[in-house]
Amino acid sequence: MALILNVPYSQKDEAKALGAKWNPDIKKWYIDNRKKYNQFTKWIDGNEIICDHIYIVEGIHTCFRCKSPTRVIGFGFESFYEKWDTQYEYEEDGNIHIGRILSKLPERLESELRKRYNYFWGYSKTTKSNDYGNHCQNSGCGVLQGNFFLFDEVDSPFFVDGDDSASKLTLHRIELKNDIAVTAEIGYGSEDKSIKRSATILNSDLNWE
Repeated sequence: MALILNVPYSQKDEAKALGAKWNPDIKKWYIDNRKKYNQFTKWIDGNEIICDHIYIVEGIHTCFRCKSPTRVIGFGFESFYEKWDTQYEYEEDGNIHIGRILSKLPERLESELRKRYNYFWGYSKTTKSNDYGNHCQNSGCGVLQGNFFLFDEVDSPFFVDGDDSASKLTLHRIELKNDIAVTAEIGYGSEDKSIKRSATILNSDLNWE
């Protein structure tokens, strides 16, 4: 597994001296030793490094405008490094944790998520910022579904409080060719252990590219 780095030309010699390697196909520097990630923190874009796989977490939400059910998505994280202050620490407790990705996704994946779920990058009047958001899939609606009401409310689709709420979720597992650095918000709940036990978990036909 490799992790792509964001190394300015002026710092390439420094990165190379630490062990970074050059990929001529994508014209990027990378590191292929996870034990050395913390030597390269200045060139890693994101507060999370996702390893091995990631999940598209699909739930059902009632649109506040049209009052009809609509599919919504978040992301599931299982094996990752999380940044604390200036260092990345490996996190793996055997559970899947649900959260949001705030940094830009690969164009092809972004296009598929928009097509399948009406999930795309846009401007939120509530937060006054650009962000990814779920939009109602029902014909004639399309209104943005607020992230707070999807992830933080007790009765939201991604607030897991046991087997019943977990059983309403479908997780689509995307295998990663390489580790990926993202900016994300990952939630931790005492009942996250029920996701593996009760949610439907499928292999996805999507790729992280």
